[in-house]
Amino acid sequence: MGYDRRTGRQVAVKIVDKKRYKEEDQSFIREINCLCQVNHPCCVKLHAVYVTQRRVYIVTELVSGGELLDRVTELGRLTDSAAAEVAVQILSCAAYLHATGICSRDLKLENILMVDKESNHVKIIDFGLSRFFDRTACDPLSTMCGSPQYVAPEILELADSNRTGYSEAVDMWSAGVIIFILLAGYAPFDDDNDVALYQKIRRGEHDMGDPVWDTISPLARDLVEKLLVVDPASRLSAQQALLHPWLQTTLGPHPAIAPLQKLSNCQSHLFPCKEIC
Repeated sequence: MGYDRRTGRQVAVKIVDKKRYKEEDQSFIREINCLCQVNHPCCVKLHAVYVTQRRVYIVTELVSGGELLDRVTELGRLTDSAAAEVAVQILSCAAYLHATGICSRDLKLENILMVDKESNHVKIIDFGLSRFFDRTACDPLSTMCGSPQYVAPEILELADSNRTGYSEAVDMWSAGVIIFILLAGYAPFDDDNDVALYQKIRRGEHDMGDPVWDTISPLARDLVEKLLVVDPASRLSAQQALLHPWLQTTLGPHPAIAPLQKLSNCQSHLFPCKEIC
């Protein structure tokens, strides 16, 4: 945490030690590039980037409500209406990122922060695994990455050459996992053995056998089922998910996607702005 000396406001400061990264590892540069491109109310806002010979300082808005994971752990699970309120923000942000040509590749509860302790407003953070993509270039994403419980089956298929790449649909699988946990309080795919876990994910064998699902709206369950689809071509996109009846009936009509804007107030120091922003 730090302070803006001009305004006195509190900010968050992520310090990157460049010596911890191999020369070919440019993940922190990708994170900065992505943050410079996004301007969405549910994405953490980048204020400035300072670069020294050894370290990179990424200055963003301070989000003080704690991880969404902690909120779920504390409450056990969210109510249908609270889960819908959080879900629509995540899906709106995903729709915005995908329309901007960015795939997160690491959507998970730990990377979503609560704005405060009282409301259900959230901010997505950590764009270290994010990548730009171009649908018109026929150049799919092809790096194996992601967190075990949230990773999409098509990413796992890269290991045995069943697939040559994947699309931004991997984020929608992760969104399905998140919404499942918000509603039920436990993960859809879980196993102490990673091999067994990945087999369940590849087959899409999610666990809805807990009695808690008897208390959850059938429409909420339907949205989860349409996101946790093994075939990415049949999986709902973010814009389609935003128009799902569960969200529409629970929250009322809302825009399918926020207006696209590029940040104009991002400051970079010691890197040319055109390379960072």
